[in-house]
Amino acid sequence: MTLTVRTDHRVSEALAQYCVQTKQTKSDVVKQALAEFLEREALPRPTAWDAINDLVSGLVRENVQAAPTTAPLPTDLAANRKKYLGDYYAQRHARRRGPVDRAA
Repeated sequence: MTLTVRTDHRVSEALAQYCVQTKQTKSDVVKQALAEFLEREALPRPTAWDAINDLVSGLVRENVQAAPTTAPLPTDLAANRKKYLGDYYAQRHARRRGPVDRAA
């Protein structure tokens, strides 16, 4: 694929000088620079979750096997966190109050 790039005089001279020193073509230097730029800046970076996914997934699987009564986490937890937190605190409140309503 052909790509035309306009550069200012200073960049063109620096590129030409670099190519003479390294005995590379301008095209090769630009290809390499563009590939490095895209790898560093434009391509998706691994997230923190990608780095620990195998560790956390292993723990979740172990916990599910060890305590099968524990329900798995919902897949929409991040999107509906207020709903799930409300449910959690309602259950927690009910456990603390016990079977008899002490406020009455």
